[in-house]
Amino acid sequence: MTDPKYAAFTALDPFFDIVQQGLAGLVDGDHYFDTIADDAEFEFRYHFPGWPQTLRGRDALMALYAGYGNNIVLHGADELVVHPSQDPRVVIIEYAVHGKIVATGSSYDNRFISVVTIEGRKIVHWRDYMDSLAAMTALRACPERSYAQIAVPLRSYETLWLGSSRISAGGPAPRTCRPISPFRRAAVDLSGQALSDARSRSAPRKNGG
Repeated sequence: MTDPKYAAFTALDPFFDIVQQGLAGLVDGDHYFDTIADDAEFEFRYHFPGWPQTLRGRDALMALYAGYGNNIVLHGADELVVHPSQDPRVVIIEYAVHGKIVATGSSYDNRFISVVTIEGRKIVHWRDYMDSLAAMTALRACPERSYAQIAVPLRSYETLWLGSSRISAGGPAPRTCRPISPFRRAAVDLSGQALSDARSRSAPRKNGG
């Protein structure tokens, strides 16, 4: 049963569980967050706009994951492989996670490799690799006519609606918008091209243009 203090993170339970399996006997703690040292360092070796590439501290990691369930809910994790390292403090684990994109119902499947350094039976360093394309593909999936369900705030005064060239500027985001995680932001980033194209289509033409 999930500890009540971690109830906000249940969307990630399959991830927590498979990591606990991979590190069984090497760390102390009944929950993933309990196995992490207070000042542990995290490296995320993938690029999503707004997502940090380094992070320090268990509290900072919990804050980062706090809104995960608003966007993705995992229902399983498998394919665990544990690789011992020449450094006795380091363990490398491979695993896959499976879930759904909340806004669209689309499937989300991804593979990870995590390089974990353990000292005093606590995680002190975590280096993460994943299939970025799989995440981007799942988060960009949009059923026909459902773009309003996944309107994504990009900046304080701009909203790009997936599946549409509509841009609203200078006002609050539509009520269909929900707080965005860096994963959902990345789905429409596309190096800024989508926003640039939409602005061009919506901009008034100059006389003689």
